[in-house]
Amino acid sequence: MTPLATLRLEVDLDETLPIGPGPDGDRGVAFIAGGRLEGERIAATVLGGEDWYVRRDDGSIAIDVRLTLHTDDDAFMTLAYTGELTGTPEALAALGRGEKMRPGSYEIAIKAIIGCGDERYEWLDGVALTGTGEQVAAGPVYRLSMAEDSSR
Repeated sequence: MTPLATLRLEVDLDETLPIGPGPDGDRGVAFIAGGRLEGERIAATVLGGEDWYVRRDDGSIAIDVRLTLHTDDDAFMTLAYTGELTGTPEALAALGRGEKMRPGSYEIAIKAIIGCGDERYEWLDGVALTGTGEQVAAGPVYRLSMAEDSSR
């Protein structure tokens, strides 16, 4: 895997919408207020987005996120990812109470894809990315990578 960038998100937890129970768990929408994507070949500001999540009965969370980005060199792009936050029962209970989870007691893994019509980012358009993350006070921080055979 080739490291691509770090994605830092600012989630507006006060504005989270509780959608309610469903067949897979308790659903909700969290609003992404902003953030930053920073890497050697790409730098962009997160203009906003949404995280459609499902908190399962075991406390784990399935995430489905859509973001709009504006690069420092004036291109617009989308970044979409799905993934999962899993952890120890204690970590997931702490998250449910809005408390900080202890590092090493949980894991966030995602699969992402970027869409961009700008020829300067043709090398990245549609390439599958993977990421791991951590939860900090403002929101998640992900380290995104792409497969070696994906780099263009």
